[in-house]
Amino acid sequence: MTVIMVDTSVWIDFIYNKETSEVETMARLLRNRQKISSNSIIQMELLQGCKNEREIIRVKTILSGFYCYNIPHKTITQASVIYRACVKGKEKPLTGQTVSPLDCIIASICIENDLPIFSRDVHFDFISKITGTLKIYKSV
Repeated sequence: MTVIMVDTSVWIDFIYNKETSEVETMARLLRNRQKISSNSIIQMELLQGCKNEREIIRVKTILSGFYCYNIPHKTITQASVIYRACVKGKEKPLTGQTVSPLDCIIASICIENDLPIFSRDVHFDFISKITGTLKIYKSV
């Protein structure tokens, strides 16, 4: 069974019980015992958005039930290659926006571990187009 990397945008909606198609998909994946993961960057993004200690404990508790990929040095090196390819690519991401180096690290982790990324962030679609190797998991 393939492990799915769930990005910050989906985790936020899931943790805060928002009514979105992504939350419905997450609930279905969990019911079907799908393996779901995060990584150090995603966990940092989630925790830095917490408003108080109680919320931090709640988020940590939820995330503790899922595997967290750490970031080896080779991942950072590969992320820099992805970032440069995105910046120098003939196609540009959304007008007036650039691809985040953090998204490039997340994409690199996914590529290295053959994980599809489940996200609402359209930058991953752009990174996937540029790299040709980043898999995207879509809500159904």
